[in-house]
Formats: sequence, C-alpha cells, structure tokens
Amino acid sequence: MKKSSNLLLVLKMAFVVVILSAFFNANSQAVVSVDKMNVLYRGLENPISVAVAGVDAKLVQLIATDAKLNQVDDIHYTIVPTGSSRVVSLRVFSVKGNDTTEHGNFRYRVLPLPSPEMRIAGVVLDDEPTVLFAKLRAHPYLLVELPNFIFEVSYNVVSYSLLYQDGEDFVKEKINGSQIPNSVLEKLSKIEKPFKVTIMDLVVQGPDGSKKAALGASFFVK
Repeated sequence: MKKSSNLLLVLKMAFVVVILSAFFNANSQAVVSVDKMNVLYRGLENPISVAVAGVDAKLVQLIATDAKLNQVDDIHYTIVPTGSSRVVSLRVFSVKGNDTTEHGNFRYRVLPLPSPEMRIAGVVLDDEPTVLFAKLRAHPYLLVELPNFIFEVSYNVVSYSLLYQDGEDFVKEKINGSQIPNSVLEKLSKIEKPFKVTIMDLVVQGPDGSKKAALGASFFVK
C-alpha cells in the first residue's frame, strides 16, 4: 500500500477516536471552528460554527468579549470584533433546566484587513505603471479591491483628487465617486504625453460602512 494511503487511513482512524472520545466524555468538550481561517477580521462578519458533542444544539449558548455575535441557525453564527482589542474570547456553555455546563473558552486573534489594491482602467497601480490614454478614456474608473482574499470584500470609492502638470501649471481635480468625468478626460487628452498623474486625498467606504482615508498612487499616461 502506498504511504499516502497509509497516512490517510491513520488520519481517518484518529478522527474517529477523537469524535468517540468527545461523545462518551461526560464533560463534553465544544468544537469551534472559524469557517474561513483561524483568525477574526476586524470590520467583517466572520462566520463560525459551534457544536458540542452529545449536547442538543438548542441548549448551547455563546458569550463573546469585545465582539458582536449573531446567530444564523442552530450551529452557525457570525462574529464581528468590536473596539480595539487584538483578541476575542468566546465562552461556550449549555443550559438545561437549572444546570449550566461549561464547554470551553476560546481565544482568537483579531487582524485588520489587508491593504486593498488600486486599479485604474484595469491597471494595477503599483510602482507607477503606464496607462494608455485610450484605455483610460474607455474605462475611466478608479477601483479599490481585495483580489484573491478569502472573503468577498467590497470598497466604494467616495472621492479622490487627480494631480497633474499642464505646461508650467499643476492642476488638481477633485472627483466624487470612482469615475473620472469627461471634462477631466478632455483636459488630459490635450496634454503632451507621457505625463504623470498622482491620485491623492483618496477616501473609501469599507465593508463595515465606515469611510476612511487611503493611500494614493501615481501612474504615467501615454
């Protein structure tokens, strides 16, 4: 038999032993799993599943510190870290009649969301890339997103400014929303290329609804 098959068999047997041990243990232990990762992200509704072997799910109760809990069904919850704490504690217990049984306390690290990625006209704005003006005119949108993240996180661009040089003058255009207005595109079309454009004063709205300032970026228009 191949080594991989042996390893798989051992893992399956170990899993069965753990389940049976928990089931027959009079002081049943809770099983808590964070559905996405073993951390909680600030500002997001992190899904978790909670089950206690041998205990009716309807009897299981949770208390979280520095977090807001919302029960979806018997075993599924969402948990949103609150405040500035870097750790969330989760107490799991069950209540039957006048008896309360503790099933464990669990601690999870709280992490901020990764820095989002900026794109304009479909081009990622890192290391001052070059954007063709024809592409900018066809897709004049600034997007802020988190690609390849375990959650689907959306950011809305509230406002930003474009700073560029027209002849000897520096021009700063204030823009609301993500789209570059046609009036600004017309001005950019008349400038000798290539020229540099800097995005500044960027304000985005995160998944929790709060608005915050974000770092800008620069690119060259050709």
